[in-house]
Amino acid sequence: MNNKIPVATLQVDTLIRECSLGKVSDATLYQILSNSIYQNHIHEIFGYRRFGYDFCDTLTIYNDKEHIIGSIKPSYDDFLYDVLHSLGIKINQREIEDNELLTEEMLEHLAILRNVKDERELKEKFPMLYHDLTYGRGRLMAARELDRTKEENEFLFQKETKYCYSCGIKYNFERFLDDQCRLYTRFIIRRGQYKESIEKSSYNKFLRDYFNIDKVMLYTVYEYLKKCESLEDKEKIEEYLHYVDIYKKSNYDKNVSITTNDNVVVSQEVIDEKIKKIHHKLNEKTPLYVEWEILPRGSRVVSKEKNGKIRETLFNQEEYNRLRKLGERKEEFYENTPYLEKVIGLMKYKGYIAYIYPDGVLVDTKYDSNHPKTATGNAIYYFPAKDFEELSYHTKSFLQEDERVERIIHSPHWEEKVKKVAFSNGTEETREDAKQLIKKLQEKRPR
Repeated sequence: MNNKIPVATLQVDTLIRECSLGKVSDATLYQILSNSIYQNHIHEIFGYRRFGYDFCDTLTIYNDKEHIIGSIKPSYDDFLYDVLHSLGIKINQREIEDNELLTEEMLEHLAILRNVKDERELKEKFPMLYHDLTYGRGRLMAARELDRTKEENEFLFQKETKYCYSCGIKYNFERFLDDQCRLYTRFIIRRGQYKESIEKSSYNKFLRDYFNIDKVMLYTVYEYLKKCESLEDKEKIEEYLHYVDIYKKSNYDKNVSITTNDNVVVSQEVIDEKIKKIHHKLNEKTPLYVEWEILPRGSRVVSKEKNGKIRETLFNQEEYNRLRKLGERKEEFYENTPYLEKVIGLMKYKGYIAYIYPDGVLVDTKYDSNHPKTATGNAIYYFPAKDFEELSYHTKSFLQEDERVERIIHSPHWEEKVKKVAFSNGTEETREDAKQLIKKLQEKRPR
């Protein structure tokens, strides 16, 4: 059976760092993968490459429901999202559908790029391409300054200039812009060919030749379980648990461990803990849903790395373990309170969620083990059930100024304060308000 369903992605840096057999250096191993993707797919289809980026930060697992890993291939999403970032198309909190509408949007941004007048405008509207221009120029200049009477320098000069030209890098701004427009036109128009090409490929032999398969399987199962944590569709969760069950019954060595980029040490114990929590999640009753983000975020500043990816804060193991224990404790605390209903919004479990009690509503962030700060990073908000629909639309800064709202900090004694609400029977009026809110939200629940 063909393995045509993409189910998860693996970070190549984690794969190499944690699972390599050490036959070659990490840098050489990355270069083998990079060269393979370029020669077999990128060069063949586009005739250009992306400056400073090889579209191999991640690999995608395609499965047929019969194996732990059916087939592993280059990530099409890695390619697509980089192109979108480069063209200045924002994708945060947005479902990307790879269709004709997206093609039109990409071509609209390409038309803006084509009409950029100078480098200042390029920096303002297309910062990633401005980065390519400035850094590419630097490489060309360094190559030109080599003493080419020496054979090794002549070789380096040819190598550097050939690479830059293959990426559409030119010293002259107008020529650079022309080449970049040509390059991104091909990326946009021929991306379907690229997707088809990588989906016909398989990098399983690459895995077998250079990696500890026991560790690769552990890493893969960990990613499957992370998917389960982020999903609400119980059928989808069961599909991933099916792969996990195949792993549990397999003969792969389970006494291995890896450390993720978030400094999480993944072992069989961690896998078993996650499985237990996911089964608990499956047994939970379906939460109520509102069509807005509960306590939406206001303005904030995030730092970004190369290629526009948000940089995650790395914790040492001691701090991670401390936050994990606090987060799990918070999670268990709410599940052991007698809430009437749980309510999620557009952010689902990635943002704030609400618990309805006879005495009012408590709104807190769900602990996300992939983002340790969710254990303690935000305050809890308590307000009357009758005001839920109005107040839950507002930002935290707004709620802090509203007299109907009580703000509870995650101090060492936060549980005692929350218990006063959670275990209170309320008044006849507050119980009725909670009942009416639940009825209203249930009526809006999709059938």
